[in-house]
Amino acid sequence: MEIDYNAIGAKIRIIRNAKGLTQEELAEKSHLSTVYIGYIENGKRQVSLSALMSIAKTLEVGTDCLLGYQDSYFLNDTRLTGCSDIQTEMILEISKVVIAIMSKNNL
Repeated sequence: MEIDYNAIGAKIRIIRNAKGLTQEELAEKSHLSTVYIGYIENGKRQVSLSALMSIAKTLEVGTDCLLGYQDSYFLNDTRLTGCSDIQTEMILEISKVVIAIMSKNNL
């Protein structure tokens, strides 16, 4: 199975923005450079395991969430409170499509 670094970068960017952090703030709190964060988010560099762990800790999500193996960030989002299981699943599927489109367009 091949790792999709563009999808990882896109998910990091989405969660960072949702948490109201700039790339500079994420870099500082993760003890990484701003340039490296930018490269990761744009899929121009492969994120190292130690960087992934540091970013996940800073964003308060699991590495499995950033790797796409679990949508725990979205499932724990209080804005989904009150959604049925079907509604939540549809929101997650729509999010995956949006992430794919954004990654394809380097957004």
